[in-house]
Amino acid sequence: MAYGLQVTSFDVGGNAITQIDTELGLTNYVVTKVGTGTGVDVSGTSPKSRIIFVRPSAANLSTNHGIFILSGTHNGTIQFVDDYLSYWLDDGMPYSDAYLPIQVDYMIVEDVTGVTPEGDYGLQTLSAGNEVSFDSRRIKLNTSFDITSVIPSGSIGGYGSTSNDFVTNDTSKYININWSFWDTLGSKAGLQYYANTGTIAHIDVHGDEPDPEDPYYQVAMYYDNYANILIADKT
Repeated sequence: MAYGLQVTSFDVGGNAITQIDTELGLTNYVVTKVGTGTGVDVSGTSPKSRIIFVRPSAANLSTNHGIFILSGTHNGTIQFVDDYLSYWLDDGMPYSDAYLPIQVDYMIVEDVTGVTPEGDYGLQTLSAGNEVSFDSRRIKLNTSFDITSVIPSGSIGGYGSTSNDFVTNDTSKYININWSFWDTLGSKAGLQYYANTGTIAHIDVHGDEPDPEDPYYQVAMYYDNYANILIADKT
């Protein structure tokens, strides 16, 4: 680079890792929220990019369950839900209302452009385009993350099986689910957790309606992961 600031570190194998490079226009990401619950409020921020990471909570490790983001809640209070079939079978709830909140461990990661700085002193770097690429005042938590692997888009199926749709069997890992949604019991995309093996699988199904005699009945369609799936550690 001719002018600017470049910060480089090295991993245990001696490979160079670029942390900051104002000439390349790189933007740093910071952990803005971490916790356990059935939802997390991300309203009031407008980053260019937000990554929603989850993993099964300790309270639910002994139970098979799904993890989905309720449609329409990605940018306000994100709501994590699972199917609740008996709502529809026994209670007569509409197919689109047969869900329950599900507790997860979550970690929200945002690029620094949408994070409000705190304090008057710190280190700030600007990219060649005059955008904030790093600002120490925007580091909110003493928490970082490390992406350990990436499942490329289109590489696993959407049936929620432990073989062809396998994501991980390490429940300590966080998995990004920005791509997740829950519309109805039969139209949803997210994660399926199996307690007997600790395996987490990908599921993406559309049009799995309950009654073939229903005029709106469709043959279920299952889809491969349409986005990269990031797997990370919280450090």
